[in-house]
Amino acid sequence: MIVYDVATNTSEMLPATAPVGVWSPGLIGHAGCIYSIGGSNSIGGSLRHIQEYNIETGTWQILSSNKLPLMTRSAMFSHEGEVYAMGGGAYSISTKYGTLLKLL
Repeated sequence: MIVYDVATNTSEMLPATAPVGVWSPGLIGHAGCIYSIGGSNSIGGSLRHIQEYNIETGTWQILSSNKLPLMTRSAMFSHEGEVYAMGGGAYSISTKYGTLLKLL
């Protein structure tokens, strides 16, 4: 992961690598962590993973590998301490028609 510092116009490569490589996930910063949700793998297969990067410790962990419908590029937002996803490329009837998913 690369961290960009707007004030100094510099970037730094962090040593931590996500446990599961993913393209086009939903991403959100929430409660001191960055969450990578859904996405696809290198051969185009959709993923159901929720991965958490703890900014303070610099570590990744998989929170769930089966909780999600198959989804990519979802809009992510948090409200009152909870994280939600909506839209994106969904491969499950539960999200195709605009259903809001509570994730965390």
